[in-house]
Amino acid sequence: MSLIRLLPARFHALADYAVAALLLLVPLVVLKGSATAVAVGVTVGALVALLSALTRYPLGVVKVLPFTVHSAGDYLAAALLLAAPFSLRFTHTDPHLTAFYVAAGLAVLAVSVITDYQYAPPRPPQPQPQTQPRSFPTGEAAPAAPAAPAAPAAPAAAPRGSLERELSTAYEAAAQQAAAQQAAAQQARAQLAAAQKAATEQIAAQQAAAQQAAAFQAAAEQAAAQQAAAEQAARTAAEQAAAYQAAARYAAEQHASHQPPATHET
Repeated sequence: MSLIRLLPARFHALADYAVAALLLLVPLVVLKGSATAVAVGVTVGALVALLSALTRYPLGVVKVLPFTVHSAGDYLAAALLLAAPFSLRFTHTDPHLTAFYVAAGLAVLAVSVITDYQYAPPRPPQPQPQTQPRSFPTGEAAPAAPAAPAAPAAPAAAPRGSLERELSTAYEAAAQQAAAQQAAAQQARAQLAAAQKAATEQIAAQQAAAQQAAAFQAAAEQAAAQQAAAEQAARTAAEQAAAYQAAARYAAEQHASHQPPATHET
């Protein structure tokens, strides 16, 4: 399984043997570490070398496994290289081997993603049968040979294009896919910009509504305060009016009590 069918089978085979050699040599010779860390590289390297030798592709030795089955081994090797340092817990004790295994796993994964696994070895052309000439006695003319039927056309060999044509086809496919991805990215950016604009407008509308609601609430509170002040003023005026009336009655009573009694004329 690959996302971009860009790398031919021959280049993939070279990459397989190169990765296998590095996994076998680097832990043993260059970056020596603990037994567990070294065993991971040696084991995965041996598996990659064995899988490559058994694969039915240009540099295979026995050529038993189809190239599509080989792809599963590639992804398995990448997963083992990426997960082994963390699952076996030698990231702190062997940091250099950890970095090497992670880099090798990412490289194997990248090669697997861009490899064209639809590879079939070319079929050899079938030889045509040869007829033995008949011998005739001396003086006897050889009969005219009947017209030989047309020989069946040999099955055409599987197309085996040159490396340049394969790379050109792969580059064209990659360019088309990149153009499609770029168009999709532009469309996604336009949709994102529209969504951001709509969200900004909605936030602005919500802020305006919140400010208007706050203004309404402040006006309502001010009106309630004014109403309370008016009611307090009304009560104060009523109390003052009652006091004035009581004072007037008291003054009237005092005035009446200080007047002399009226005299009757005879």
